[in-house]
Amino acid sequence: MEIEPILPQTPVTVAIVKSPQDWQRITHSKHYHVPLQQCSRIAQSSWIAFYMPHWYTSHPYSIHLVASIQSVAVMQRLHYLPDESNHPHASQLYMVCTLGTMYRLRIPVVSQRWRRISLHQTTFGVLARAYDLGNISHIQRAVRRISPHTSDTDMHDLLFE
Repeated sequence: MEIEPILPQTPVTVAIVKSPQDWQRITHSKHYHVPLQQCSRIAQSSWIAFYMPHWYTSHPYSIHLVASIQSVAVMQRLHYLPDESNHPHASQLYMVCTLGTMYRLRIPVVSQRWRRISLHQTTFGVLARAYDLGNISHIQRAVRRISPHTSDTDMHDLLFE
C-alpha cells in the first residue's frame, strides 16, 4: 500500500498520551479516543502526533511518533472500554480514531520543560521546523504571515526514519 504524500500544509493533531496504559492501548488496539466535546480540535486532521509526558522515561516531554487516522467512530466510552465500566465518564460520548501505520519522526520535537497539552492543531510543515514544542504556535503564525502558499513537495522522507 502506497502512502499518500505528506505536504507541508497537511493537518496533524498533537495529542497527549496521558499514561502508560493509554500508550499500551494505542499500540495494541490501534485506537485513540477523545471526548466528543473536544473532537473539533481533531476532526480536521488525518494524522495524530503523540506527545509523551513525564511517564515516558526514555524521551519525556517529546513527540517522536505519528500515526495516520484511518477511520473515526462516535461511541460511549463504556462500549469502547468495557473493562472501565466504573469510570466517571463511562456514559459520555467519545470520538474513537482507528489508527494506521505509526511512523517515527526523523527529528523529534522536544520540550525543554513540561507543557500542558491535550490537543493542538498544527501542520507537518510546522512540525518539521519546530526545534522545541513551545515554538509550534510561533512558527504557525510566522508561516501564515510569510508564506501563505506552501509547497506541494512530499515531506515523507524529510519527516520519517
